[in-house]
Amino acid sequence: MSQPSAPWSRPTPPQQGEQPRRRDPGAQDPGVRNPGAHGLARPSDGGHVPGPVSAPGPISAGTTRTFFYHRLALADRNHRWWMPLVEGVIGVGIYLVLSILFGIAIAFTLPESLSEDVLAMDQLDPAVFLLLFGSVALMLPSVLLARLVLGPRPLGLVFSVAGRIRWTWLLTCLGAAAAVYVVVNAVGIGLDMVTGGGVPQLELAPGFGWLVVLWLVVVPLQCTAEELVFRGYLAQTIGRWLKHPAWAILLPVPLFVLGHTYDVWGQISVGIMAVTMGVVTWRTGGLEAGIALHTVNNMVVTAMGMVGLADMNETSGSPSDVVFEVILNGVYLAIVFWLVRRRPALAVTR
Repeated sequence: MSQPSAPWSRPTPPQQGEQPRRRDPGAQDPGVRNPGAHGLARPSDGGHVPGPVSAPGPISAGTTRTFFYHRLALADRNHRWWMPLVEGVIGVGIYLVLSILFGIAIAFTLPESLSEDVLAMDQLDPAVFLLLFGSVALMLPSVLLARLVLGPRPLGLVFSVAGRIRWTWLLTCLGAAAAVYVVVNAVGIGLDMVTGGGVPQLELAPGFGWLVVLWLVVVPLQCTAEELVFRGYLAQTIGRWLKHPAWAILLPVPLFVLGHTYDVWGQISVGIMAVTMGVVTWRTGGLEAGIALHTVNNMVVTAMGMVGLADMNETSGSPSDVVFEVILNGVYLAIVFWLVRRRPALAVTR
């Protein structure tokens, strides 16, 4: 394998008939297909952690580059550095319009369930449940419509390096996340019973039937929408300007945490989960693993609230909640990394 030229040396000119080669600052070495499974410090330049870099220009014909998920916007020859900023403005505008229309529809059809203080409303009221989760789900069409305007192309690059949702991989990750949550929660309930907590008493929430319908339809859309924004749009926006994946993983975390009204322990737990979803997105080359974890987490929490095993309106946490979150996310992260190694056909770069 040829060695890269030193920054002060003149690159060797191409031989007659040979096409000149360009190397993208964020591109993986073409001979390396999958990133390392044990950390983030394995960029293509041998581990050097760069500072901000300017986005390279359009890709010329005959040039081949390999991109990780957070750098996929550079795969579009027509991309420009300013495009994600305009895309964000368009997305916010679309979201505001959809939110106003959605709020008006809820207010006219279900006015008796709503009060002035949204945070004080009972989240297990079907109308409130629809308002809270549905308003977040509106980010899904907002992001997709904004990306249709400016790109990058194809649209599916926001989902994965394959340019689409990889449904088999998504279902695999859903199964893995569900197994982790069932086992860890079962152990937690068992320990609580052994230490004198007693047998949990089930109590169905009023409007349980409507809640089940919303639980099956709206909650997965809400989780997918958040992943599209925080691990999709924001990560790929940062990836246009900053090469190392750590920037794309960590910089959206504070924004994600601030969107949750918990105390400090709850915020730390949310932050741990956000980092985990960012890491699996980078490692697997798509949003599927993060969507799976997010969806299973929210569906488990809301299901427990619907049967009286959790308080949906609780905003305080404890250090034990953080430990619980570390175990859950650590086990899921290990399983996803193992599954990627076991599935060589799964593309993690483009």
